[in-house]
Amino acid sequence: MLATIQKDYIGLKFYSAQMDILEVLEYSEYHKGYLVLEQDMPEGYRAIMQNQEIEFYLSKQTEWIESDKRYREIERQEQEKRDLEEFNYNNTYGYTNNLTPLQKGKILKTLNKKFNYYENGIFKTNSTRKDFIKSMLEEGYTLEHKTNLNYYTKKGELKIKANEYRLTSPDNSFFEITKTEYDYAVYLKETI
Repeated sequence: MLATIQKDYIGLKFYSAQMDILEVLEYSEYHKGYLVLEQDMPEGYRAIMQNQEIEFYLSKQTEWIESDKRYREIERQEQEKRDLEEFNYNNTYGYTNNLTPLQKGKILKTLNKKFNYYENGIFKTNSTRKDFIKSMLEEGYTLEHKTNLNYYTKKGELKIKANEYRLTSPDNSFFEITKTEYDYAVYLKETI
């Protein structure tokens, strides 16, 4: 009876818990077990398995395969999420296409910085600069570039501001923005 059981396993392929493919090569009288080849192991390496071990591995095949499928699906979803985040980070609707990698990196860093935006003292949104610019333009905000503005410091000193860039709402309230944001907004208005 033992001889028939031994021959039934020979040539059998199955998975380990790590999803490596194992193949039963032959029965070894010397080792009183089966010589099993693990395909990812170095050349000439053979494991010895007893009947109970092989039966245990065979009983776990469905569970291990399902677990591997779930793991691979989670990995796929996480990769999709990373790809989408990378796409969103790099997406400037073509604004950075013709720039050097260094220029592009600097602009992306500026445009992807997140801020809390307030309008008339009321919280409006938490958004990246580029998303905020795009949504404000879609809401009808306009761009303004002011030069030589007089303003008072906290100490009451009169100063002149050489340049100020603004996103102005229809009611004339405005958000002060950086030159990078302003240039990006000008590009969006011209191309989108």
